[in-house]
Amino acid sequence: MDFFNRFANNIASSDTQGFLIFGGALCVFLGVAIYRAFRYMVQARTLEDVPTSKARSAEQGYVELEGRAEMLEGPPIVSPLSGRECVWWSYTVERRSSNEWERVEKRTSDSLFLLRDATGACIVDPEGADVFPKQKRIWNANKSLGLTTMGSYKGGNYRYREYYLMPLELICVIGLHKTHAAIDEWDDTEELRRLLADWKQNQVELINRFDTNNDGVLDQDEWDAARAIAREQVALEKHRHAATPGVNVIGAPPDRRPFLIAPLDSSDFAKKLRWKAAGSAMVMVLVGSVFAYILALRYGGQV
Repeated sequence: MDFFNRFANNIASSDTQGFLIFGGALCVFLGVAIYRAFRYMVQARTLEDVPTSKARSAEQGYVELEGRAEMLEGPPIVSPLSGRECVWWSYTVERRSSNEWERVEKRTSDSLFLLRDATGACIVDPEGADVFPKQKRIWNANKSLGLTTMGSYKGGNYRYREYYLMPLELICVIGLHKTHAAIDEWDDTEELRRLLADWKQNQVELINRFDTNNDGVLDQDEWDAARAIAREQVALEKHRHAATPGVNVIGAPPDRRPFLIAPLDSSDFAKKLRWKAAGSAMVMVLVGSVFAYILALRYGGQV
C-alpha cells in the first residue's frame, strides 16, 4: 500500500506532460475495459435469449442455428500456416522485439462453409463474425512441430498463433438468416439485352432465322419479330429461375446486432462470456478508481 501511495503521489506531482501521458494511458485502458465488458455481456445475452431454429424451417431474420460444420463442394479451405483442412481459420504472426512480442500480421478466413442439422443445411458467410474457436495451436518458428511456416517469417524471432473450426465440429451460429432465390437478381431488361447481343454475334444465323422476305437484311418488322421471340424466351427462362429452390445463408446483420459463431453448448459458453464481462468490469472499476485517486491527489489534495 505504501508503494502504491508513493507511486500515486509521484504521478500526481509530476509535470504536466508526464501526468497527461499517464492519464491518457489510463483512459485508454478504461475505455477498452468498458468496451469489452459491454461486448461480452451483449454476446452472452444474445446466446441465451435468441431461440434455436431448424435449418429447414428457420424464418427470415435474426436466428440461431445449431449443427455440424461442413465444407462446401469445391476446393477445400486450408489454413495458410499449418496446411490443415478446416472450415474456418484465423492466424497471427508475432515477432520478438526486445522482451515483447509484436504482432506483424493477422488474417482471417472469409470463405463460405455449411452448417447442417437433422432437417437440412444453411450456408454460413463468416465475414464480420465474432468466432470463438475451440481449436488452436501456438508454436515458434524455430520449433515448427512439423507445421508449415511462412517464408516471410522464418527464424527464431517469430511466433505463430492459429485458430480454426474443423469439419463436423458442433457449432451454433447467430446472425441474419436470408434465402437468396435466383429470381431475386433477375432483370427482364438486362436479360433481354444480353440475349439479343448474343444473337447479334452470329449475323448469319440471325438473318437465316428472322429474314422472312429473304433480302439478306433484317428490316424493322423482322427485328421487332426477333425481339418478340426473345422476350418469350426470357419469360420462359425467368419462370425456370423462379422454380429454382433458394439458397439459405446466415451472415452478418446490417445493424449492430451480434454475429456469433460459437461452440454448440451455448449456455455454458454464455457463462464463460459473463465471467469475461465480470473480469473486464473489475478492471474497469480498478482503473477508474486509480484514475480518480490520482486526480484527487493532484487537484483536490489528500483524500
